[in-house]
Amino acid sequence: MSSDPKAPNKSLKVALLAIFLLSLWGTAVFLYLYFHVFKLHEAPTCIFPTIDQVSELDETTVNSNKYYLVHRLSNSDEKADIIELYDQAVNFDRCAQSSVKPIYTEAVEQNISRDSTQLCAFGVRLDNKKFEVIYTEDIKKCQPIDKLKIVE
Repeated sequence: MSSDPKAPNKSLKVALLAIFLLSLWGTAVFLYLYFHVFKLHEAPTCIFPTIDQVSELDETTVNSNKYYLVHRLSNSDEKADIIELYDQAVNFDRCAQSSVKPIYTEAVEQNISRDSTQLCAFGVRLDNKKFEVIYTEDIKKCQPIDKLKIVE
């Protein structure tokens, strides 16, 4: 019996091809899992370059309707304080966005002048579907904008 000198060489080629194909398959599985499974858990990229800061200030019930008062500090160069009123509970994503739209939105200033009188923010009034920020002359009643409440 003579052995074929090409036989060991052929089985080595088959083994190397099998190892190559398994490596290729393993790489394909890894790439699939990385891009289609693991990436789903990453937070979404925000559309805007700056993210507002939002916080719920107050909630109240008026005529059996529940309302939620939210303070939004825009993260733009101007740092505007905005009060938003919602007629349902609202959750914000990491980009300070929500699928719920506010029913009222108003920019608020801590101190304003009217007829040469200094006024400061006191609260928010909501009645008969009317929404307004209340200002007062009484310094003792002044509230920081991020502490405003709905007043009767």
